[in-house]
Amino acid sequence: MGIPIASTMLQVRRQEELVAEVDADSETDYSPDMAGWRTIARGVRAVIKAPQGQRQFGAAGELERVTFKFDCDPLPNGKTIQGDDQLVDSHGQVYVVDWARQRGGFGISFVEGEVYQQTGER
Repeated sequence: MGIPIASTMLQVRRQEELVAEVDADSETDYSPDMAGWRTIARGVRAVIKAPQGQRQFGAAGELERVTFKFDCDPLPNGKTIQGDDQLVDSHGQVYVVDWARQRGGFGISFVEGEVYQQTGER
C-alpha cells in the first residue's frame, strides 16, 4: 500500500544522453550537455508539502531556491527516484530531486524526499 492521501500525480523524468549518429568525417562536437529527458514513470500519486525558500545574492545576480519535502507511492517495476531526476506535477510545475529514499512501516510503502525549484544566477 502506498501513501494514504495524494494531492497530485507526478511524472518522473530522468536525463539521458541522446544517441546521435555522426558521420566519421563530421567535425561536429557533441558535448555532454546535449541530453534529453526520458519519462520513467507516470501517474505516481504524491503530496508535495509547503515550501521553504532562500534567496542569495552574488556577483552574477540574485538566486532564489525554494525547497519542498514530498512523499509519493513507490515507482512501478522496482524503479527508484534519484537525485537530479525531475518531477512534474499535475499542474505542470517542474521540481528537481535533491534526494529521495524508500520508506516503509505499518503496511505502508512510500518514497520520501526533497525537491527544489531554482531561479536566477549565482
